[in-house]
Amino acid sequence: MKWLYLYGVLAGLGLSGCEAVAHATPDQTPNAVASTSLCGDGYMQAFAPDHIAALSWQSKSDLSLAIEAQKNLPQIDASLERLLSQKDTLILFGPGEGYQVSEHLPQSVTLNWTETFEGVEQNAKAILKALNASFDKFTQWQADVENTRLKGLAIEKALSSRILYLTPSGGSAGPNTFVDAAIELAGGKNINQTAGWHSPNIETLIQYNPDIIIMSFSDTAYHSRSHIMSPVVERFLNDKTVITVDGAYWPCAGPYLFEATKIIQKGILDWQADQDV
Repeated sequence: MKWLYLYGVLAGLGLSGCEAVAHATPDQTPNAVASTSLCGDGYMQAFAPDHIAALSWQSKSDLSLAIEAQKNLPQIDASLERLLSQKDTLILFGPGEGYQVSEHLPQSVTLNWTETFEGVEQNAKAILKALNASFDKFTQWQADVENTRLKGLAIEKALSSRILYLTPSGGSAGPNTFVDAAIELAGGKNINQTAGWHSPNIETLIQYNPDIIIMSFSDTAYHSRSHIMSPVVERFLNDKTVITVDGAYWPCAGPYLFEATKIIQKGILDWQADQDV
């Protein structure tokens, strides 16, 4: 949840609604990428895995989707001294990174913060263009997202489901968040209509009556002070239909937001089937 709120702050600073920023020296086209963040890691793993030279300092964490071979790659962060070892590659900065060091690098792309699938598309295009890499995986991803969207529309017409996103500590997400975008694409309705990332007060929480609750970060070694589940939340979850989404799919609303959406959509279909029994 820490990452969700961190990126929410970045969005509030005005990093949304813009295209990813590319810095390039003419006539140079790198064939490999070094990513400084989990956000960038996800884009490379999904769309250009054969072009990865280095992953972020978090690539061995519980929130990383790196395969075993990728975990053996060099790890870097956004500090200039770390980046110099990758100066011949395309440096891929996460949202809010790289503004003070990109001018010292031959090639770099700074991802834009986004809360939408359209924003993911813009970021992906910026990376692949700068890398001059194949768009095949990206094109397939686009087609899969569109098919899931159409399926979601049919699901919503059949029987609408009210959904609440909740973390163990009571954090939630309303409109204008990428969790909300995933719920809508899957064919559900976000019962939380307070915009943005926030923690509803107890009175508000207990008044919700969702058909489905999406939970993340409930069973992980990734801990923080906000990870502890309150007794109120535990009681609220009693007898509720709960969908669990791996927290590794959420960082930065990257391409794996689609994987989270598929899990949500399957959960909605299972819930609908139970209503017909």
